[in-house]
Amino acid sequence: MTVIGIISLDNYDDIIDKMDDKNISLLNTLVTTMISDWANEYGIFYKRVNPDRYFFVASTEDLNKIKEKKFDILQRLKDSDTNSEFVLTMSMGIAYGNNTMEKIGEVAQNNLDMALARGGDQVVIKDADSRAKPQFFGGQTEGTIHRTRIRSRAMSASFKKDFF
Repeated sequence: MTVIGIISLDNYDDIIDKMDDKNISLLNTLVTTMISDWANEYGIFYKRVNPDRYFFVASTEDLNKIKEKKFDILQRLKDSDTNSEFVLTMSMGIAYGNNTMEKIGEVAQNNLDMALARGGDQVVIKDADSRAKPQFFGGQTEGTIHRTRIRSRAMSASFKKDFF
């Protein structure tokens, strides 16, 4: 079964605001290398779609292996040296199922929105079946003021989608 995932670097904008171009480039290289190594470890296809967002496609077998390691990439990223006063974290929205790719992608995006609304630094996985319950991994970072911004952005996007 096909798995679609979206990775978001939670506080990327806050971190690069205080960096010069050289350190931004080093940060981008660090993150891309880390995600590339992680994807290669599990045989995952991934693509960077903008500076703080990645898209990936995997199989349910790959996903099960990643779940066994409890998405250790979240901790690896937090432990990395970003030359910043802030800790860089990521969130993922992942979906799979016997639905269309469009539906699975939509559920993956909704799962990412849920991860961000819950404060980021976590993974939300859910079958595209509407009766399925989500699974949560991560969320070990202590809350900061920047978390509030992430939640505010996620809530704002949700309100725009629902009301406009």
